[in-house]
Amino acid sequence: MLRFIMMRIIHILSNTLICFSLFIAMPVQAYEHNESGLTEIGLSYGTGIDVSKWVQVDAITSFNLPWGIADAFPLSTYLDIGLAASEWQNTRHLAYHVSTTAMLRTQNITTPIGRIFFEAGFGPHLISKPGKTERLGTAFEFNSHLGIGFLLSKNWLMILRARHLSNGGVSSPNAGVNLYLWQLHYRFDH
Repeated sequence: MLRFIMMRIIHILSNTLICFSLFIAMPVQAYEHNESGLTEIGLSYGTGIDVSKWVQVDAITSFNLPWGIADAFPLSTYLDIGLAASEWQNTRHLAYHVSTTAMLRTQNITTPIGRIFFEAGFGPHLISKPGKTERLGTAFEFNSHLGIGFLLSKNWLMILRARHLSNGGVSSPNAGVNLYLWQLHYRFDH
């Protein structure tokens, strides 16, 4: 039993260290590779499983993935730093969130309904009160998302995202939270 507890503690500490390093390393790498500052800012509103309200502000900058991973593809890479507040549906408690997400976006595609793009992202996520929902067990979670974006004008984008939060099996519960977000983004001219 003691061996199981020690292994569980080591597992949690190693995952916490990984999350912490991603929170620190990803923004530093984005800063080092992007001299132009912010690429866009965004405001999101949504709801989901066990989340009655979700409001988020995003600061997005372009950056290069290590080892030139995305260089051979027609993709743009971005780093999204998000600050959010949510209300858990079952308990009505507020929680605060900070996330760092590495994103890949396709180039704009012209369709009969307008210009669109697709995106996907993954990164670490920190929650102030994970115990107030029955679906998340730790303050450190991972977030992933898929999205479709619409170019409303040269500078304005509307993005629909499906987002998932879970801890990757670090601890129980790990049912995860699914979110459905409407986002309005402003892209800066550079």
